[in-house]
Order: sequence, then C-alpha cells, then structure tokens
Amino acid sequence: MFNELFDLPELKPFIVRKSFKAKDILLAQGEISHQMILIDSGCLRLFHLTEDGREVTTQFFFEGDQVSVFESFYEQLPSDYNLQALEDCQLRFLDRVYFMAFLKENPDANDQLTELLYMKMKTYSRLFLSRIQNKPEQRYQELIEEYAELLHRIPDQYLASYLGMTPVSFSRIKKRLT
Repeated sequence: MFNELFDLPELKPFIVRKSFKAKDILLAQGEISHQMILIDSGCLRLFHLTEDGREVTTQFFFEGDQVSVFESFYEQLPSDYNLQALEDCQLRFLDRVYFMAFLKENPDANDQLTELLYMKMKTYSRLFLSRIQNKPEQRYQELIEEYAELLHRIPDQYLASYLGMTPVSFSRIKKRLT
C-alpha cells in the first residue's frame, strides 16, 4: 500500500538502501524507531524479549512489506520490540521526518494508512483469539492453511514462538500433522 512512497520522485533523494545479514538486529528493544522500511528481498521478524529471557515472536515480514515498529515510530517512544533479519535482506529506508511530511501534504495517504493499520489490527486480533481459543494443533493447522510458505522460510523455533508453543510441542505437532 505504501510501497509507492519509496518510488515517488520527490522522496527518492531521501530513500536509503541498506543490506543486512541474517540475524542482524535492525531495531533493538528500548530504541526509538525513526524509519519506515520497505523489504526488497529477505525476511524480518518482530519479537519481544521477556524479562526471563524468552523471545516471543509476534510477526514476520517479507518482500514488498512496509515495516516499522509503529508505536515507537509514530509516538517516538522506546520500542517494546526487536526487529531482526531472518535472512540476508535488501531494504529501503525512509526517515520518519519525510514520511510525516508526506502524510501532511497528502491527506489521501492518511486514508491508506488507516486501511493498512486496520488490516494489521485485524491480523493481530485473529492471532490473539487463536492463541486463547484454539489448541496448539488448531493453531498449527491454521498456519499451514493460511501461511504455508512460512514453513519453508522460518526456523521452527520462531514459528513455535509465534504460535504460542514450545519448540518441542511444535516439532511433535508438525510430525503428527504433516
């Protein structure tokens, strides 16, 4: 939806291309997000590090996705999340200053942003309800039905965390259902 931002002639001078290696942290928990990201190639993971040291994966991003840790980006507050490359990535960055100026000058873009945020909230709501209503086997089955490509690109430990189960449980369910 906002991919076209990264190709607009008036914003091109402000777009920065960067490469990252798998496992690189793009934004650490506690830092403030200042950039909107477009993924040209690769995969990113959003996760929260709990006080007891567990990583809880909340989202994955792929080619063509626009990425920011939105609460931190929008409110300029420390991030509750880490953003990590899971694969080698080619990314484009647009600084918050230019993004916010673009929104101010283009009121129609606010409608697009609202739609994008609504779609993200809908996805998060479905994941949340699945975690509290469905058994682990059902959550795994939903993953296969809706996001089968994740099984080929994302390490099992991160998929297990995303589905709210241990890697051991995930492995057992995966063997039983595939």
